[in-house]
Amino acid sequence: RLPSLNGLRGWGALSVLLYRVFVVGFPSSPTQADALRKVFVFNGELAVWVFFVVSGFSLSIGFQQTGDRLTVLRTAVGRYFRLAIPISAAALLVWAAGPFLVHVSERPLEWRPFVSHAPSIVEAVGFSFYDVFFRYSAQTSLMPQLWTMAFEFYGSVAVFLSLMVFGRWRFREAGYIGVAACLYFVHPIYCAFMVGAALAAMFAHGVRLQVLSLWLLPAVLVGCAWLARNEAGLASIP
Repeated sequence: RLPSLNGLRGWGALSVLLYRVFVVGFPSSPTQADALRKVFVFNGELAVWVFFVVSGFSLSIGFQQTGDRLTVLRTAVGRYFRLAIPISAAALLVWAAGPFLVHVSERPLEWRPFVSHAPSIVEAVGFSFYDVFFRYSAQTSLMPQLWTMAFEFYGSVAVFLSLMVFGRWRFREAGYIGVAACLYFVHPIYCAFMVGAALAAMFAHGVRLQVLSLWLLPAVLVGCAWLARNEAGLASIP
């Protein structure tokens, strides 16, 4: 465990919270929302990209330091449940609060597509273990923030497969970046996972992550988000 990764997660979580409250949920005006989202700590979209880089790094670093493919297999086997169990806990809270939900007509416009009725326990469980990963939609989502989970799941799969294929190459970082280039055409946000894997490989070989990330991480994140800025439904960096 690296304290720096926990720090990134903490700041990212705070940024997403502020973004959801003051930019998306309850802005005083559209002008204020547009202004706030350009401020680093209110830019929840940037935080999403950072979260995915951190995921790629944390999923890779154990293998990069040991070279043991069993580490990859153990991590891969537990990945689904590490995502699904917290989601199920949150979904059960939504189910429990179902009778007290604010009517759709009384919500801010951004929140109206979600949870249009009190969900049943079957819907909550189905969402937690299947829908959120394999057929997410605003109409069936119990939490709009969890649009990221399908990307988290498939991005993790891409990292695991890349580690198994390229993990023992001398120039494995080039393999990860090559996978990122291919995944860009599937969805640009997958590039963030492979950047994390490449950073983990460099870090394990003695390259100081703190120095390397000063130019590589911001350059890749901003570059991918700039290229994807006009795609509907994609988190981009203003």
